[in-house]
Amino acid sequence: MEELFRVVEHLQFRENWKKYERMIPKVVRGFRRIEKLTKEVSKKHDALIEFWINDRRWGVRAIVDAEGMNEKEKLQEIMKAAKALKDFNHRFHPET
Repeated sequence: MEELFRVVEHLQFRENWKKYERMIPKVVRGFRRIEKLTKEVSKKHDALIEFWINDRRWGVRAIVDAEGMNEKEKLQEIMKAAKALKDFNHRFHPET
């Protein structure tokens, strides 16, 4: 179990993915696919969507920097981010 936690801890850093590609190829390919999709969706929707990993979990999130925005602008940015996340979900799980 200790080794599993060590591997997960190492996978937080993209530069370690190549090291584990032979050991757990499906996991690393999945991470690469997710990262590629987040970049594509971010660009398409002009929103900041990112794939993150820590030692306990991983996920995809939208980041909205609302500093200096009025309420209408904030809502527009949040809606843009929500559409981008929905697009990511449809691409990642096309059957849903």
